[in-house]
Amino acid sequence: MLNIIKTVTAAVVVAGLTAGPTMAGETVSYKGSGTYSAQKLTMTLGNGDIIFSGWNEGVATISTDPPMLLFSKCMGLGRITENDDFSNDVYCTFRANDADTFDIKGHSDSEGGEGEVIGGSGRWAGATGTVRMKRESQTENSGTYTFEIEITTP
Repeated sequence: MLNIIKTVTAAVVVAGLTAGPTMAGETVSYKGSGTYSAQKLTMTLGNGDIIFSGWNEGVATISTDPPMLLFSKCMGLGRITENDDFSNDVYCTFRANDADTFDIKGHSDSEGGEGEVIGGSGRWAGATGTVRMKRESQTENSGTYTFEIEITTP
């Protein structure tokens, strides 16, 4: 039986980032911290593990001149064991405006996660890079974390 409930997924709801603007052919690092909460659908397996599909939306800021806001949407699929350990695979898109976005494919667990930048549009078209996230605190449906994103544009 599917139930709609809140859960933890590794995605940005509110985050603080610091970096300069991204120019073609350069690598820029974004560092910060954030909070997250999410909605999910669940299905219990015969062995007691729970499979979940989770999603969320968020906001991040980049300290550029002038400052820039990024809006995020994330969706993932994961598993929670009977020991309350979880892991999930997640896709996120971060949007500065209608033309400038970058996308992330990641994997996270109870401790944190990592992933890769898998492209984007506008100023981040064809972008590549890495993402690292460490979970700082966690409750059933929310938490805080620190992260580092490094983006290289072609």
